[in-house]
Amino acid sequence: MKKICGLILAFLFIFLISAQSTYAYNGGVLNQHEGWKSRNTSDIAALTPCSNSTLAITDNNEETFLGLTNSQDCGSVVFFTLQEVKELNSFILNTSSIADMRIAFWTTDKKLISYVDYKGSVESNEKQNFDKASGVKYVTVGYRGGGSGPNVYEFNVFATNYVPEPEPAENRAILVIEMVNGLEKEYDLPINDINAFLNWYDSRSAGTGSSRFGIDKYLNNKGPFTSRKDYVIFDKILTFSVDEYSTNK
Repeated sequence: MKKICGLILAFLFIFLISAQSTYAYNGGVLNQHEGWKSRNTSDIAALTPCSNSTLAITDNNEETFLGLTNSQDCGSVVFFTLQEVKELNSFILNTSSIADMRIAFWTTDKKLISYVDYKGSVESNEKQNFDKASGVKYVTVGYRGGGSGPNVYEFNVFATNYVPEPEPAENRAILVIEMVNGLEKEYDLPINDINAFLNWYDSRSAGTGSSRFGIDKYLNNKGPFTSRKDYVIFDKILTFSVDEYSTNK
C-alpha cells in the first residue's frame, strides 16, 4: 500500500512540474521564436531593431523574463517576424503588470493591421481572444506607459487554425531490485536508463564491465547537489523486475 501511494505521489509531482514548465505556451506561432528589442508601439519604429535579439519571453520557461523599458527608450517593445503570413485570433501574455501594454499586428509591408490595448482590467497569464487579424507578418508586444515597464515572462500568439500539439509520449518503467540481504529498491526511470541498467547487468554477467551501476535519483535530488545517484553492486543483487509504461494518455 505504501508503495502504491508513493508511486501516485511521484506521478502527481512529475505532472505538476511538467505543467508548470510548459503551461499553455507550447504550440503557438511564437514558440521558441526569436524576438528583437525596439521602441515605440504605434508606428514603423516598432519594427526597427535597436538592440540584441532575445528568446526570454518565448522559451516556455516562466523563470526567464525581459524587463521592458520606458516607452521612449530602446527595449520598450519586442517585435517578432513570423516565418509565414498568418491569421491570428488569440494570445497569451504572462507579465508582472498588464497596465499600458499593447499587442499589435502588422502586414508584410509593415502597415499596422490592429492592436489590443490593456488598461489593467484583464487578468494577465490567461489566453485572450480578439477579432481575428488577417495577413499578419509581424507581431509586437510593448509598454506604452511612463517609467520602467513590467517584466514579461512569456508571450505567444495563436493562429485561427491552431490545434494544440499532443504532449509527446515518454516510455518509462518501474525498476524493482531485490538485494541478497532482503532490501528492496524501487526506481521510476526513463526507458533509456532501464536499457543502460540491463546492458550493464548482461555485461557484468558475462564477466566484463564495472561491478557497480549508478542509478540517477532525478526528482529525488534534494539538497545543494548537482546530482545524486544510488549505486548497486552486481553480486548483491538477488533479482529484479522491470514494469514498463507510457506517459501518453
